[in-house]
Amino acid sequence: MMYKNLIIGLGTGRCGTLSLFNFFSKQSGMVVLHDCKESLPWDYDQSKLERRIFDFRRFNGDVAFYYLNFN
Repeated sequence: MMYKNLIIGLGTGRCGTLSLFNFFSKQSGMVVLHDCKESLPWDYDQSKLERRIFDFRRFNGDVAFYYLNFN
């Protein structure tokens, strides 16, 4: 069975998330998004988080601010 790495880049606005995204997206075999789809709500929502994790089957990660409160 082959496992893939999951990358979740965190950061607040204007702190370099786009540069982090550019770095990861240039790595061989990596598909990383920047601010994937719609942002997650600031109020914790388990079902939306689970759906987002399910979406990670199609790519290796996402770099965004909205994961900060899902730790």
